[in-house]
Amino acid sequence: MSEAEIEGFRQQSARLLSLMRLYKHGGDAAREKGGRVELEVGHYLESLACCLEDFWCRRVWQPPHEASKNWSTMLGICEYAYKRCTAKEHSPLRGCASLVAASVYYQLATASLEVAREVTGAGADADAATAVRDASGYLADMARHEQASRALLDAHNVARLLPQTWAHCQEAAVPLGDFELRSHPHTKRWPPVAYPVGATSSPLDIANFVRQLCHEFLDRSGLSLQAPKG
Repeated sequence: MSEAEIEGFRQQSARLLSLMRLYKHGGDAAREKGGRVELEVGHYLESLACCLEDFWCRRVWQPPHEASKNWSTMLGICEYAYKRCTAKEHSPLRGCASLVAASVYYQLATASLEVAREVTGAGADADAATAVRDASGYLADMARHEQASRALLDAHNVARLLPQTWAHCQEAAVPLGDFELRSHPHTKRWPPVAYPVGATSSPLDIANFVRQLCHEFLDRSGLSLQAPKG
C-alpha cells in the first residue's frame, strides 16, 4: 500500500477508537443509571464492533501482537454482557458477546503463535514453548465461547427473532477490499452479512453481523442507541 493509503487507514482507526470509547461511555452511563439492560448492552456491543474494526485496520501497519492493547478490555466487556443478559429474550445479545469473545481469543492465539515463530536469541526455546502454551489455552477458550455463540445464534433463532438481519444473511456479499469496513454505526441501509460467522471469520464480518443484530434487536424493543457526542 502507498503511504497515502496507510494514512487513510490510520485516520479511520482514530475515528473508530473515538467511537469505541464514546459507545462504551454510553454503556457505562446506562449501567450507572440502572436503565434498560438492552440499551446498556447494546452500547457495549457497538463499542466492541468498533474495536474489532479498528483492530483489523491496524493490521495494515501493525502485526497482531502489537495491536492487542484493547483485547483484555474487550474480554471484560464480553464477560459482563454475557452475564448481564440472563433473560431468555436477551439470548441474541448474549450470543453476540460470546461471538466477539471467541474472535478475540482467536486473535490472541494467532498473536501468541506469531511470537513463538519470531523469538530468537538466548532462551528462545523456552519463550517459544510458553507462547505455544498460551496459544493452546486461548484456543480452548475460543472453542468454548464459539460453541455458546453457535447455540444462541443458530440459523433458526436468528431467522425467527431477527428477520431483517436474517434477510441480509441471505443476500450475496458485495466484493470489498480486505480492510474495507462492512457497515457503519449510523447507516440505515444495512449491507449483506457473511453467515455463519465464527471465531475465525474476518473481524469486519463479525462486526457487521453484531452491529445489525444489535440494531434490529433494539429497534424491535422500541429502543435505539444514542449517537455519541465528542
